[in-house]
Amino acid sequence: MTGAQPVLMDLSEDELDTLVSIAIRRAEILAESQAPNANEAWYEVMIYEERLAALTRPEDVPGGIARVGAVTAALAAGRRDKALRLASSYLAEDSLSSERRAAIQRALKEEQIRARGDLHERIWRMPSLYPSVADRIDKQGISTDQHALAFVDYIRSRPRPAPQLPSSVLQPVRLQSQFGPDPMGRAH
Repeated sequence: MTGAQPVLMDLSEDELDTLVSIAIRRAEILAESQAPNANEAWYEVMIYEERLAALTRPEDVPGGIARVGAVTAALAAGRRDKALRLASSYLAEDSLSSERRAAIQRALKEEQIRARGDLHERIWRMPSLYPSVADRIDKQGISTDQHALAFVDYIRSRPRPAPQLPSSVLQPVRLQSQFGPDPMGRAH
């Protein structure tokens, strides 16, 4: 998209608004179909929203919506660092309405919950392997972060049994050479 930046500079608010609408619909369709380039489509939305936010005032409805849209599109694109930078910048604007401010904060909070949920899901896929941890955590109602730490502690503290080798591996093996006796006089 960096090659397109100069072109974006020349677009009007209405033109950018049209591009944003088209890009959002495209990104939604790609995300719903789990297409591999859905993140790129959301990144495109973020670029348009960010430019629209730069053209508009934070207290105006289009300006507030563009700021929320830039942050949520960055999150949808998997660009959490960019979303945090944008959010920090937009939340620092005094004239941003409390409604839009709350929408940005809510988007960040939902992303944080989703990220923790992904961790939680990955850990909870293992309860058959580690039932005592899953039972302990389930009974105590521990938070996801504590759950992850408890899981790590469990892995570190569990006894590591010696590997069980088949008895055939432990028996001495007699090698027989197909080439005759060993020239060094060693027994086979």
